[in-house]
Amino acid sequence: MCGIAGFCNVRINYEKNEGEWRTVLNRMKTVQKHRGPDEEGIFLGKHCGLAHVRLSIIDLASGRQPMVKREGGAEFAICYNGELYNMPELKKELLASGESFQTNSDTEVILTAYLHYGKEFVKRLDGIFSFAIWDGRLEKIYLYRDRAGVKPCFYTIKEDTLIFSSEIKGILSYPGIQAQVDKAGLCEVFGLGPAKTYGSGVFRNVKEVLPGYYLEFGPEGINQHCYWKLQSRPHEESYEKTVEHTRYLIENAVKKQMLSDVPVCTFLSGGVDSSVAAKLMLDAGYDCMGATMKLFDSDDILMAQREKTCCSLSDVEDARSVARRLGMPYQVFNFKGDFKEKVIDKFIATYEAGGTPNPCIDCNKCLKFDTLCRRAITLGYDYVVTGHYARIDCVDGRYRLRKALDDKKDQSYVLYNLSQEQLAHTLFPLGELHKDQVRAIAEENGFINAHKRESQDICFVPDGDYAAFIESYTGRHYPPGDFVDTQGNVLGRHKGIIRYTIGQRRGLGLALPAPLYVCKKDPESNTVTLCPNDQLNSTVVRVTEFNWLSIAAPAETLHAAAKIRYNMHQAPCTVEVLPGGDVQLTFDTPQRAVTPGQAAVIYDGDTVLGGGRIV
Repeated sequence: MCGIAGFCNVRINYEKNEGEWRTVLNRMKTVQKHRGPDEEGIFLGKHCGLAHVRLSIIDLASGRQPMVKREGGAEFAICYNGELYNMPELKKELLASGESFQTNSDTEVILTAYLHYGKEFVKRLDGIFSFAIWDGRLEKIYLYRDRAGVKPCFYTIKEDTLIFSSEIKGILSYPGIQAQVDKAGLCEVFGLGPAKTYGSGVFRNVKEVLPGYYLEFGPEGINQHCYWKLQSRPHEESYEKTVEHTRYLIENAVKKQMLSDVPVCTFLSGGVDSSVAAKLMLDAGYDCMGATMKLFDSDDILMAQREKTCCSLSDVEDARSVARRLGMPYQVFNFKGDFKEKVIDKFIATYEAGGTPNPCIDCNKCLKFDTLCRRAITLGYDYVVTGHYARIDCVDGRYRLRKALDDKKDQSYVLYNLSQEQLAHTLFPLGELHKDQVRAIAEENGFINAHKRESQDICFVPDGDYAAFIESYTGRHYPPGDFVDTQGNVLGRHKGIIRYTIGQRRGLGLALPAPLYVCKKDPESNTVTLCPNDQLNSTVVRVTEFNWLSIAAPAETLHAAAKIRYNMHQAPCTVEVLPGGDVQLTFDTPQRAVTPGQAAVIYDGDTVLGGGRIV
């Protein structure tokens, strides 16, 4: 979003007191700075002033506003907030008519279209927008608003001066304008909300340009013009035709709305998900580069079952094949050192300390969405795209991580540890798709990995034998010790503490009168405690290193739901922030086999509130 503001009075020469009026324009744009953090600018002519704050989407280098053109000795200026979905088609049409362009900005396309077609040109626009155009030849200003009224535009008239802004606070920054509420405004405030009457600005004499309308203001005063109305017609299509038509409209709308000059780096793991994610971004018009992380060599890791892993060496060739087929530039980044330090070493240390880690969480936070993201930004790419099944949106300036539409494939649990900055530079194209749809897209495009098996094991432990990997990788031997019961009685001998995890029953090697399960590991005494199944249940769970993601840390307790392992349903619980920042979860019903080292992730519906490590 961007912010626009300005004023116009053909009976005032603003250039006589240029400094004063520039100060007013700066005030009007400053109060809307949150709408456009990238750039800002002002235009001051003889009878008109325009201000703009910009969020850059198209033509980041040369799309600065207000934009001015000069034709026939007159100045034409525009400040624009919106997205023009049919920009390529309209620009092509104007070029064929003899027009020329100095930028790739949709702003210039709109201004040029006005000059070419006249004030009714807005009927040709497909998008969401509000903008002001100053016509120095006619000495008129025009305020335009999109058909659905998505982009706001408020205005008022004071002593023959038109004052307008994306937000009412911009109007209130103009000298002599006060915030006053009359009877009509009170009716808006106390009426059934949060909706308000179309055209109302609530405050006295503040109005809103109606959706599908434009205002014309000049020497003759102000006129309102309707350029579009919703038409009602009988529905005569069959059910099948309706489904087909609706699908086309939705797909077409999505493709148009993803038009961008922003370059993106697509992480290609070699799997089908990341490959389809890359295809979707290219179809949406993004400038994409493919990248694969090299995390280890075959000499480093025993790769006995590569097909069950992700990020293996063979995956590099699959990723390269997909990039070649899509016509994308492709690079392999060597992150072996970071992977060893931040993922493998931490994985081993957690096992040695008696915990059970989830290295995919650390890989996501430290490599895919940190090291890879920073590398991509350094190379000029603004976003990282991955094949994760999750969604991101932004509410009131804060990014939220949400579950995928396909609940069976949802990966939000392993993404809880991301930051607001990382979410701001990440795109998840698969969040609205189901796995069968993804495979169908891959098959339609002839991807080599269309039917590739799902990654099941940790990439650097392809056979799932964590203990054997740790001993081989470290060269250390983890000695046997005692199995004990909850009273400390010795029940037998274990084969090394790293070979067991909480809740485990199989593989204990004990002949016992009743089933017992691992409920505690003590590295200091080298003991593994066993207990009956009913003693594995816990109601209270303490979580450390907590990352509040979609919300700030709450000042009071809240009721939410949480997962204490990846493959489980959310369970209702009470969340309390403890002194020092740790979080205590009190579940409504006892949870089985709460495992230190695993993650506890808190949800509000489909939104990830945050998560941390279980202690």
